[in-house]
Amino acid sequence: MTEVPRDVNGVSGDGPFVTECFRITPATYLRASSGKALLWSLAIMALPLAACLIASFFDIRWGFVALILLFLVFPMAMTYIYFDRLLTAGARRALSPKHLSIHPEGSIAIIYESADEENRPPETELVRFGDISDVTVMGRYLVISVSGMDHQLIIPLEHWPREYDWNKICPHDGNSYCQPS
Repeated sequence: MTEVPRDVNGVSGDGPFVTECFRITPATYLRASSGKALLWSLAIMALPLAACLIASFFDIRWGFVALILLFLVFPMAMTYIYFDRLLTAGARRALSPKHLSIHPEGSIAIIYESADEENRPPETELVRFGDISDVTVMGRYLVISVSGMDHQLIIPLEHWPREYDWNKICPHDGNSYCQPS
C-alpha cells in the first residue's frame, strides 16, 4: 500500500508515503511509554528486597518479609503502573489500528481505523516535523515523541516506508536522533 514518493532521497514520484495499517500490542506500548519508570521501580523494589534477604541470615522472619514484598506488595505496585499507563485516552489512540501518511514537506497524518463495526475510530491527527521532540529505535519499533501529544507514536519499522529515511523527520546532531526544537 506504499505509494511512490515525491522526489525524496533521490527517488521521484507523486504523493505522500502511506504505510500499511498496523497496530501495536499493549506490552509494546507499556515498554515504550514507561520503560524508564519501570526500571526505576524495579531498582527501588530491589533495595528493600535485598536488605530483607541479607537480614534473613540473622533472623529468618526477614525472609518471610522478603516473600511478602515479592509476592504481595511489588505485584500491586506493578499493577498500578500498568493501569496508570494503559487506561488512558492516549493509550487508546496508541493501540488503535492506524496507518500513516508521511508528507515529505513536513508532516505526518495519523489516520485511525476502526477496530470493529461498533466503535468509531479516533479523529485523524496531524503531526508536524517541528513538533517532534525525540525519535528513538526500540528493538523493531520507531518511537516518536511529539510535544503536545499525550502518547508516543510507535511504528513498527517493517511498516515504515523503505523509500523514506526516518532520520529526515526531525533535525539531529549526530549524538542523538532528535533534539527538542
